[in-house]
This record gives sequence, C-alpha cells and structure tokens, in this order.
Amino acid sequence: MSKFEFKILKVMKKIVFVFLLLVFNYSILITNITFAQNWTACYNGMFNGCYGVNCLEKLNNYIFASTCDDAERGNGIIYRSSDDGLNWFLMNNIPGMYSGSTILVSGSDLFVGTLSYGLYYSSDYGQNWVQRGFNTSGYSTVYGIGKSGPNLLVYVTSSTSLCYSTDNGLNWNSVTTWPLYKTIHSFLNVNNLIFAGCISGIYVSSNNGITWTEKGLQSTNVQKLYYFQGSIYAGADGAIYKSTDEGLNWNSCSFGISYATTYSFSSIGNLLFAGTTLGVYCSSNGGNYWYSVNSGMGTPTIKNALLSSGTKLYSSSTSIGGIRGLFATTNYGENWSKSGFRSFNISSLILIGSTLFVGTDSSGIYYSSNEGSTWYPTKNELNNNSILSLINHGSNIFAGTVDSGVYKSTNNGQNWLRVNSGLGNFFIKTFFSKDTILYAGTNSGIYKTINSGSNWTYFGLSATPVNAIIAYNNNLLSGTDNGVQITTNNGINWISGILSGKIIKGFYIFQNKIYSGTNNGVYISTDNGFDWYQNGLSSYTINSFASFSDTLTCSTSNGVYVTSNNGINWIWLGPRAHGETKSILVYNGNIYSSGDILNHETGCVWKRIASTLSGIKNISNEIVSNYCLFQNYPNPFNPVTKIKFNIKKEYRSQESEVKLSIYDILGRKIEDLVNEKLQPGTYEVEWNASQFSSGVYFYQFRAGDFNAVMKMVLIR
Repeated sequence: MSKFEFKILKVMKKIVFVFLLLVFNYSILITNITFAQNWTACYNGMFNGCYGVNCLEKLNNYIFASTCDDAERGNGIIYRSSDDGLNWFLMNNIPGMYSGSTILVSGSDLFVGTLSYGLYYSSDYGQNWVQRGFNTSGYSTVYGIGKSGPNLLVYVTSSTSLCYSTDNGLNWNSVTTWPLYKTIHSFLNVNNLIFAGCISGIYVSSNNGITWTEKGLQSTNVQKLYYFQGSIYAGADGAIYKSTDEGLNWNSCSFGISYATTYSFSSIGNLLFAGTTLGVYCSSNGGNYWYSVNSGMGTPTIKNALLSSGTKLYSSSTSIGGIRGLFATTNYGENWSKSGFRSFNISSLILIGSTLFVGTDSSGIYYSSNEGSTWYPTKNELNNNSILSLINHGSNIFAGTVDSGVYKSTNNGQNWLRVNSGLGNFFIKTFFSKDTILYAGTNSGIYKTINSGSNWTYFGLSATPVNAIIAYNNNLLSGTDNGVQITTNNGINWISGILSGKIIKGFYIFQNKIYSGTNNGVYISTDNGFDWYQNGLSSYTINSFASFSDTLTCSTSNGVYVTSNNGINWIWLGPRAHGETKSILVYNGNIYSSGDILNHETGCVWKRIASTLSGIKNISNEIVSNYCLFQNYPNPFNPVTKIKFNIKKEYRSQESEVKLSIYDILGRKIEDLVNEKLQPGTYEVEWNASQFSSGVYFYQFRAGDFNAVMKMVLIR
C-alpha cells in the first residue's frame, strides 16, 4: 500500500469514526426524549374566564400568577395559591396587566409591572396593592424589575429608560448611564453583580445599577437570564447562550432546541428547564443537549413563566394558537396536567348540531360551539348544579340532576324549566329516547313521558336503581346494580337474573350486537339481550360507548379503549393512566371523552383525532417471547414506509404501553406514530413522509423495559 493510499485510509477511518460518534450521540439524545400524548385538554373558558398566565413567582408558601382575564380589554388579575396550585384565589384586579407583565419578589414584598399602568406593590402577600409610580394614563409599560442592594430597578417605556428607587418605589431617579431605547427584559443577581438582558445584549453593574458596562451578545435580543450550577444562561431569540466566567465569554448551547426563542428558565436538581416558543425543553448536562418535555401540554408558547417548587414544575402558556393556561408536572416534564382555577367532575357529554354540552358534578352545564376549544356556562337557572345525565329529545335538551329531578331547555340551554310532574324519584341517573317517548332511569325505577316532560308516568322496576336503558327490536333493556332486566311487553313484566352480580353502566348497539358496559369489562349479546358473553377489558369498569367507521370505542375506569375487530383486541388511547373517563362521543373526526378529578387534577373534556387510529395494524396475535423492533421497509423509501414490531406478554398484564416516534437528524421529534396500550402480538404501522424533506430519520420504540432506535433514509 502506498503512502498516499495509507493516508486516504486513515482519513476514511476518521470520517467513519466521527459519523458513528454522531449517530451514537443522536441515539443518546433520542433515548432521553419523553413523549407527548395525542390528547389535548379542552376546557379553556371554564376557569373564571382566564385568558392566559403571563408570569409565575413564589413567596414563602404562596405561588402567584399574573393573568389576563379579557383578551380585548387587557385587564389583569393576580391569583394566589397556598396548596401547590390545586386551588387559586383572586387577590385583586390590576388594570393594564396583560402582555409583558412581570412579578418581582424581594424579601416579603411583591412588585408587579403592568402593560400600561406602571408599577404596583404589595406588602401583605397580594391582599392589597398600591401604585408605585409611572402611571401616566396608560402609557407606562414596565418590562423588567430588579433589585440590587438598596436599589429597586425598573425599565419603563414612558421614559424609554432605566430608573432606580432607594425607598421601595416611593421616589424614582433616572439611570443616566443606561442607553436609551434598550428595553430590559430580565435582571439577574450573581455574587455582587447585577446583569441586565436587553433588546441588544447583556450589561453588568457592580454598583447596584447606577453605572453599566457591556457584557457581550450585543446584537442579540436577550429575553431571560438565569444562574444555574455556576453558569449564567441567556435565553434569546433563536438560541440559548452560556457563560462560565460571569459574562466574559458566551457560547451557544442550543443543541436540540435551535430556532426557538427562550423566555424562561427553571431547575430541579441537576435538570435545567427552558420555556420557549416550541414548548418546554429539559437538559440534564448543563445545556449541551435539550429534549422536549411537553406531554399533555401540546406545543404552546411559554412566556416568562417557569417555576419550580420542590419536585413540582409549573409552566404557563399564553399562546393564542395553542393551549393557554397553567400546567404542572411532578415527573420532570414527562407528563403535564392543567392546574386550573376550578375543579369538578364531568358526568355527561352530548352533541346537538355542532354544539357540545357537558354536565358537571357541581357547576351545572357548559357548552362549546368550537369543538371544545372554549367553554361557557349555560344560564344558571338550575336549583341543583349536580348534573348526572343529559339528552337531546326532539328539539329539547333534558338534564337529570341529583335529587332535583329533570330540567328542560327549549332554546339550546339558554333557559331551563323544571319538569317533575308525576316523577316519583328525583335522582335522575340516565335517559333514553325512542321515537316520541323519553325514558328516565332513576334511583328507584323507570319513568316515561310522551309529551316532552309535561308529565311523567311510572314504567316499572320500583326500588331498583337504573343506570342504563336501551331498546332493541321489541325489547327494552334496563341496566341495574344487579345485572340486566328485560321487558317484552312495554313494562308490564320484567325478566331478571341476566348477568346477575354485574353492575351495568351502559348499553350500545353496534354491528347488530348489543354491547354492555359493566364493572367487569365488556359483554356482548346477539339474541336481544338474553344471553351474554365476555368481550375483554375485564379488569375495568366500562362507562359508555361510541363508534366510528368499523371501530368501537369506550370510556372506562382506565381511560379510553378502541377495537376494530369486535373486541378480539382492545387498544388503549389514554388520555392518562388510571384516570377514569365517563361519557364518550365522536364528532367531526374527533373522539371526545369526559374525565373525573384524579389526584387533585382538574376534571375536563379530552379529545383526539379519530383517524390516527387507522395506521396501527395487528398482523398476528401469536404470543412472542421478546419485544422486537424491525427495520422499516422499504428503506430507503419515498415517501411511504412500514415499521413492524413485536409485543410480548407481560407477567403483570396482558397489555404493554407502546410508544413509537419519529425524529429528524437533529433529534427533534416530528411525529408520534403509536402511543397506546397494545396486547401481545405483531403490529405494523405506516409512516407517510410526504411533508418532509430528504434525509436521515430515526424511529424509537419503547414497550415495557424495552427501548430501541433505528435509522431510515427518505429519498425524494
């Protein structure tokens, strides 16, 4: 071999080594990435009209949230929580506190900067607020608030300058050394220095903010400064920067989070979190790698609001296009839940035209006319706000309550009238509509009306709690706490002893079969309800059913399941493990399901796209001994490829939680293909990459304790 050939060989070895190292690093990055659910919480507008949370701070045992309750007027509200965000209480209404509002905690004092009305101050944990300067009739927006030694520092737009006060805001002086029009977004105290991140770089002061010098990133719009493990982090437009020498040198540390603006930071232990225009990201190695942690929260724009309290992390979103509100996580961002301003269970969910209605256990009835994006309460004319059941009968809505009987609306929920004439029991558990007859299942038998509730007559099953009613052929079936009872002669006689010992929660007709939801899974009857056989999900209580195309879906004590093969296999769809869902319906390509409060989470309506289920194919039910991820085929591909994987039988359960996601060459997750619970067998899922450009992509498969990553190539 010649010297030239030898040199070429050495160069090629180095290239291969570097490539393998890059692939290895990408694999490490990907294996640390958590997974977002395919569900979104749909209850904006159900929490006192809160439009968005702009800022979060903690003072002793209190958490404070500055919010906007009105998108048009821009009125701001301060909320306070003393129980880690479980409940929030209104502190005061501060005018002008909307976009850009910020909070500073200094000792036991609170300062709030508003959009147009200057600075406010509270010395009693937000009970009372007083104005502390810069109120010039709506032209004084406070962007940054800081404290250094005895000096309170504020950047205010009315004077386009930095001001300081030595008496907690009673009197103010201008900082003459601060350049005009350099808006300050963030202050940071490090040792005896105070840093200011502004619209064009970073400045530092060693004399409590009286004089300032440049400290780097002068062409960068710096949004947030944060001190973590001996380094200063600067969140900016399009990147994150890091300095290990108090600002003398800055290096970019945005791998995995490029092209996002960072507005906020927080930390728990050795984990650093960043709130960006692409959601929340986490780094476990000082910013060298970042991975997304937005499960259950979508991809909202996070403003100046990340806050850690112990092992709990809070994040607020003010994105108009995404999910607004306040979220919390107790597992370092793997899953987020809404930390709402009101909590209730949702017991019933119906659709009338294009309007969704929900009944709650304590707050009456809400409606949404935009597929669950925004909810509004119906007119409060109910003597009892505990709603057990809702139904659309004819052109009217009927609501069944706890101990207050039936209410009726003739104008889509705008007004309600109590209609209890003839009812012998006012605990209304369920309704069923057939032609012109409306049946009501109560805590003591069935009643019916043939004149839209003007009067009711007794139909049978006295002293029997009735949970569900359905008619099939000439029979009427009643679901009780002790099985099914059937009448074939319009309620004169009832046949009992069917599914004895089972609590019947609901009925559904699908593909010429009757499905029954029980406290022991799904049962099916093919002979008008007289004989039944078990059809899966025996470990769960089945509350209700719905269907689309050839797929049956049900709400259970463990979330939502679907089957497209008559119950041979059931696939878990979430929205959260061990969380009960009650009602379910399908509308306009989406599945909607109502949830209960779980571990202090807020009950809500969840939705997901129904069509995303069609990509998963169960190609074999043969029990395999090991998990396995196969190479996609074809590979390379254009633009469609298939990915096959095996699910083994777990000793703890017949089901495994399976996650299959696609990542680009930078380690950014671009699509979830599978995020379900699957029974043992072999599955295949198709990925259509028509919207993506040519290049190398990775797919990661997680099931049980198995984790695998493989590479594929798209050639367009």
